[in-house]
Amino acid sequence: MKMKTVQIVGVSLILCLLFGLCACGKVSQEDLNIPTFEDNQSIVIGTWSGSMVEWTDQQFTNLQEANINYLLGVSEFMGYSNAFFDKAQAAGVSVIPDKRSWNGEVSDYMDHPAFVGYCVWDEPAIDDYPALAEKKALWESTMGDKLFFVNLFPGEIGDTQFGGYENYVSKYIEAVQPEVLSFDIYPIMSDYSGKTVIKDNFFNNLDVCSYYAKEAGIPLWFSLLAAKHMSYVAPSTEEFRWQMAVGQAYGVQGLVHYAYASHDPDYTSPIDWKTQEPTELYYNMKNANAEVAAWDHIYMSYQWQGTATVTGSVNPYSITAMMFCTHSVDPTENTAIASIKSEEDLLCGIFKDENGNPAYMLTNATNPADEKDTMVTLTLDDPYKGVLVIDRGIQSVKLLENNVVTIEVESSEGVFVIPLTTK
Repeated sequence: MKMKTVQIVGVSLILCLLFGLCACGKVSQEDLNIPTFEDNQSIVIGTWSGSMVEWTDQQFTNLQEANINYLLGVSEFMGYSNAFFDKAQAAGVSVIPDKRSWNGEVSDYMDHPAFVGYCVWDEPAIDDYPALAEKKALWESTMGDKLFFVNLFPGEIGDTQFGGYENYVSKYIEAVQPEVLSFDIYPIMSDYSGKTVIKDNFFNNLDVCSYYAKEAGIPLWFSLLAAKHMSYVAPSTEEFRWQMAVGQAYGVQGLVHYAYASHDPDYTSPIDWKTQEPTELYYNMKNANAEVAAWDHIYMSYQWQGTATVTGSVNPYSITAMMFCTHSVDPTENTAIASIKSEEDLLCGIFKDENGNPAYMLTNATNPADEKDTMVTLTLDDPYKGVLVIDRGIQSVKLLENNVVTIEVESSEGVFVIPLTTK
């Protein structure tokens, strides 16, 4: 009996080695180290107040239901007091009111938990930096650890205004030493023929701002399009999702919608200022926010290292906005990626957790209006045998075959990919 058992085992081992057909050489999902994450961190999902909002209990409920946790730019004209901040706190909303007139005064609500700081300047010119630096020094002697918040202009590619966008951003950080780097850019618009197009400077501005924010060791926030105005479109759920996914590919930790409401007749906003009721845009924004909020604790567990641009194989010689990303990194350098290929243009955000474990944000870089899905082929180094894929907050596991995994990234989407080892 013992002899027969040994022979059977020996034959089985030979078959495994020769043909790889039995279970002993295969990795299953149960063999993988799938991480778990405490839900104790949140990305900033904010909105600029805009104008003519009556901050009733219902409006704060609207913010809460849309997963908005920061409210920016509330005007003194609309009134804020301890009672206002009480409502915000009850809804889990932190507030950064607009007070560009601030000059050293301290309000009686300064110690309220919902009061974060003031927006003291919006879109400064480079000539304003000395005055901002003086105001920042006064702030530090008056406002303690409250946030001195400034929001920067976007910049056009090749524009010599302010000596170029790199100069504009780097000089701001040098002069003001901010705790947060924030800028706005509204990337989706209609051209003269009515076609929906993406601004050429969208990726470039994120490329520049993310680079300098990382150099300074501060979080990056960007204000995205939420309201139709001028030639900017009324974003669909897909267009909200895409803007946020592009931001996350660049490690953005604050996604701020512009704007919640406006009395300007040129605007269509998430809230109608006349009725104070939600519009279709509110629900589009709410849907996209919910997808981000479902996994933001995972995203915030990783630190952004850089972003690679991957040219699509379908049109490898096309001229795209990714060409202007001068701080792009090599996706295979000091990463777990041996190679990466995509049918369509792709952004690959590179992340690591505090223990050095890698993760990647794969964002479809094509215009959402073109509805171009892409298949991404990742070849990972040993010892990775699978990946955890997070798509719209939904987690799934894919096994590698010969170190390779293929992931579909639909138009308007970004997916977060965490390489997995075996137990």
